[in-house]
Amino acid sequence: MNIFSELDVTRNSAVPAYYQIENCIKKALENGSFSPDAELPSEEEMAALFKVNRLTVRRAMSELATKGLVIRSQGRRSRVALPKIPLDPFGSFSDQVTSLGLTDTTIVQECRLITPSKDIKRLLNEKSSKKVLHIARIRKLESTPVGVEDNYLLAEFAPPFIEDHSRGQTLNASLRQHCGLTAWDADADAEMRAATSREAACLNVREGHPLFSLRLTLSVQGKTIGLSTVRFLADRFHFRLGLQRNIITKN
Repeated sequence: MNIFSELDVTRNSAVPAYYQIENCIKKALENGSFSPDAELPSEEEMAALFKVNRLTVRRAMSELATKGLVIRSQGRRSRVALPKIPLDPFGSFSDQVTSLGLTDTTIVQECRLITPSKDIKRLLNEKSSKKVLHIARIRKLESTPVGVEDNYLLAEFAPPFIEDHSRGQTLNASLRQHCGLTAWDADADAEMRAATSREAACLNVREGHPLFSLRLTLSVQGKTIGLSTVRFLADRFHFRLGLQRNIITKN
């Protein structure tokens, strides 16, 4: 059965064919023809159903993906996006998803001292040639990767993490417990951007997939001690941003 048969693409219309197809698929998603995370017909199948070429279908699917309604993954059929989860990017990711009855996992990909790039040195206000600690992490939700992080800390905070890489799984708690920090400021910058090839590989999405990127500059008494860049899948979360950019974290 053609579940899209309620709309035929009108030729020679002022409304582009891809937009007609986009609205038809959107209507099918809204009326429950497809359940969340269900696979959609292939581009070839939809091109045959709508009697258009694959490029027209691809444009429609790209628009739906940009709006967070479908998920496109390399080598797989497009899937219906799961319902978005409300998330305060300044709060604890684990605490928030746990409160919704979901399970999260943090994987430490890398934990070692590195020579920072010029950009990282500038953001850390580090003018010397000292190395910094790099902790790369992947955040998973119900076993699915949804976020990738790069954390940079001044070398003086590195020993506890080098000694035990698993401490990088609970970064904030480890800073308090093993580095003696009880409070710090977090100055934040947020933006939407496209996934790089590395981020796409970590998150199992296509390069260019929309991400919500948050950069936090951590400081204690005016001295910068660290930098965190966190990129979440923009189609999995509804982000709530407060009016204040300066956040104090306490015990």
